[in-house]
Amino acid sequence: KPMTHAVFAELDDDYCMRGSVAGWIVSMVNVFGRNGGFKAIRDELMAAEETPLATARARALLRPVFEVRDFFTAEFLDWFGGAFGPVTERLLQLSDEDLKADFRLVQDINIYASVLYRSSCGEGVRQAMDTFRLRMALKCFLSPFLERRLVGLADICGIVEEVSSWRGRQANTKQELEDRPWITCAYLCGWIGENKVLEAVFVRNVHAEVVKRSARVLSFLAAEGAFGNREAEMVWGASRGKHESVQKCVLEILAACCPHHDRPDPLRTLVNLA
Repeated sequence: KPMTHAVFAELDDDYCMRGSVAGWIVSMVNVFGRNGGFKAIRDELMAAEETPLATARARALLRPVFEVRDFFTAEFLDWFGGAFGPVTERLLQLSDEDLKADFRLVQDINIYASVLYRSSCGEGVRQAMDTFRLRMALKCFLSPFLERRLVGLADICGIVEEVSSWRGRQANTKQELEDRPWITCAYLCGWIGENKVLEAVFVRNVHAEVVKRSARVLSFLAAEGAFGNREAEMVWGASRGKHESVQKCVLEILAACCPHHDRPDPLRTLVNLA
């Protein structure tokens, strides 16, 4: 449609157009869009991969769009969702120092972009969102700053919990189909191995708090049959020559994940190591 006639927002049956605040919002949103406002926002966001975009600027561009998200048409959301890729890639390119300094802004951008993108109907939306969640969690987890590492690990554990809740379940309703993650248990096991998540906990830069909070990941791997002799030796090795606090955490998480093992070999390995 020509920009001057395009419909960017509309009221659903829950709102009364005449004299309502919602009606005024829809009118202003459409005026803004027909004057090129949303195109200017989208163009600047789309250029984020080539032209460095300040984190504060990205947040400022996305926030007003996010605030009126309930009124947008599906057509508009599909079109605006094209900015999700460039924006999220920009976040993933941040240095560790910038991520630490601008973390609250990054969290806001993550929420704004994800909610807007989830509302679109484009193909591959769930896959793109879930892949970004994993990549962003990993970026935080591999940070040299402990606070960011713990945030990243918490995000990974949250994804593990969500994916595990769908083990053996079928999506029977439209809402369940929308809520079901694209990530599967098998995919997540492979991702944890490929990105050496356990090595980052138990081999490199071992810290008692990180070890303690990794229990959910170990239990998940054990339940999926992805915790073998190699992993048992790695986790046990983290206790050798370390501070008593680390040794205590290692023993506690190994004990916590024992009931989840579906085969005896890793348990025998642990008994022999002990």
